[in-house]
Amino acid sequence: MKATKLFKDFFESEKAGGLVLIACTILSLILANSNFGTNYHDFFQTKFAGISVEHWINDGLMSIFFLLIGLELEREIYQGELSNIKDALLPIFGALGGMFVPASIFLLFWNCNPIRCRNSNGDRHCFCVGDLIIVRQQSADFIKSILNCISRY
Repeated sequence: MKATKLFKDFFESEKAGGLVLIACTILSLILANSNFGTNYHDFFQTKFAGISVEHWINDGLMSIFFLLIGLELEREIYQGELSNIKDALLPIFGALGGMFVPASIFLLFWNCNPIRCRNSNGDRHCFCVGDLIIVRQQSADFIKSILNCISRY
């Protein structure tokens, strides 16, 4: 009975998502760099309903992820930390900087068409929010709002 309550309490806490993310990352790094690395890579190239598993993850699951980020951001704008324009200025400028600074650095070192160059913050955002939830501090909600703004753009 205690193990069931402990299991239930763990998965109802916010820390569960961050810890599962870290555990899956460690497992995937071990598998990719072991003797199973070729099979691991081949699994993601397997076709499912005519599309590779990698494509399902990159386009399908990440679309759902960013939908949830957008809903969280909307809630923060209407009810949360970003409802006051004065409090929202830092995340707004952080989001603009998060778009333009990495793109500018990329264009500075690699001469390419700016329309074709892409900067994805999705994976970094997942890890930042996951780590933040694990080591939850007093200002974590505000920082989570900033991260949501930055990753959205």
